[in-house]
Formats: sequence, structure tokens, C-alpha cells
Amino acid sequence: MTDKLPEDKISPTFCIAPWSSIATATSGGYKPCCWIFDAYHDSLSEYITSDYLTDIKDTMLAGEWHHLCKRCKIEESSGITSKRKRENA
Repeated sequence: MTDKLPEDKISPTFCIAPWSSIATATSGGYKPCCWIFDAYHDSLSEYITSDYLTDIKDTMLAGEWHHLCKRCKIEESSGITSKRKRENA
């Protein structure tokens, strides 16, 4: 038995990073990916349940690109394998 979901059951904009990673910003704060410039600036415990992170996750699960994920969107539209695709693999 495999642990992978069938690709047709996964949102086309899904990225594992918001569920599995925490990057720190040089200005302080937390974010799900080092390619995101905007960071959450309250405590780490609040970040986990924040509207900031929830909005990113909900947008991805809805099959839409979150505005903070524009670098991956641009790369994928240009035919480049994005960080999102590498992380998901």
C-alpha cells in the first residue's frame, strides 16, 4: 500500500511547506517558505494557528495560487520546476 494520494485528488497549487516547514525571516518572524517575503511577526505558537498561515493553506486547498506564492507560480508558468514541485516530490 502506498502513502501517496493520487495526483488527481491533490489541489494543483498544493504545497507541503505550510504543513511541514517553518522558515525564519531575516527581519524576524516566521513563514512557511524561504521564498515568501512577508512574514508573521508574533510568537511561534501563535503562528501555527494564525490567520496568516490558515489563509495560505485554505487558498492552496481551494486550488488557487496564494499571492505570497508568486515565485512558484511564475516559474511553473515558464516551464521551470518550482520549489513547490521539488518540495512536494
